[in-house]
Amino acid sequence: MNINLAVLALVTILFAPGSCAAKSDDPVATSLCDLIKNYQSFDGKIVKVRARVRSDGLEHTDLIDKSCPGVSASLESTHWDTVPGADILNDALMSDGPHTSQNRLVFATFVGVLKIDPLPYQMRKFYVDKIIDIVVQ
Repeated sequence: MNINLAVLALVTILFAPGSCAAKSDDPVATSLCDLIKNYQSFDGKIVKVRARVRSDGLEHTDLIDKSCPGVSASLESTHWDTVPGADILNDALMSDGPHTSQNRLVFATFVGVLKIDPLPYQMRKFYVDKIIDIVVQ
């Protein structure tokens, strides 16, 4: 009888609702365009987006999505020195020196959180925790 109870408990745990679902801290995959257009749906959630990186080589580095012309999010971090992939992205953007990345196509996948400043400016800032799959074209 004890074996039957143990098996029942194991089956209950394995097939309980949500046991096969993604953990709540897993990033939600979306596009940058959808993230910005539907910000309220992603508020406070960790997301994963694939985007092009545009940088002036000095102080402005933005994520852009060709499906949303004119829309961007500033790439931000409070700890650049510990962000996995940040050094590789920097090398990709600055390999020929500052000011050269504006004409280079650099794409990557970013994991982090979008924050939008309050009115009147509503600046979009993507706080990155990890950068992967960096491609330079």
